[in-house]
Amino acid sequence: MKEIMAAAAASALLAAVSQVAAPPAPGHAPPAPGQGLVLKAGTRSATLACEPVPHGSHPLPLPACTALSAANGDFDALPGQLAVCHDPYAPVVVTARGEFRGQPVDWRKKFANSCVLRAATGPVFAFA
Repeated sequence: MKEIMAAAAASALLAAVSQVAAPPAPGHAPPAPGQGLVLKAGTRSATLACEPVPHGSHPLPLPACTALSAANGDFDALPGQLAVCHDPYAPVVVTARGEFRGQPVDWRKKFANSCVLRAATGPVFAFA
């Protein structure tokens, strides 16, 4: 019986922590000034801040910040990565809102599929 109660308590704790750590829901406001970016791809999202050190819920914050720095914060100028995309047409809409190095960001773009997205944006939307 103690094992069942312990498992139930652990499950409740995990559920509570998951609610607190969940990324912002679609449509929520961008982060406060100085707090970085909210990146969204389809139904997935991640936060990314590059100052003072790369951090956030993004799985690859250092490579993503490095790519953004190389592009001077211009999402249309990201270095991307080499890829040969044969995936079928499955559009992916991505957005970036917030700020990068003190400059406001409000960017949105539609890609033919996730392979084309990765080729164009490199690690920035690696969570997608």
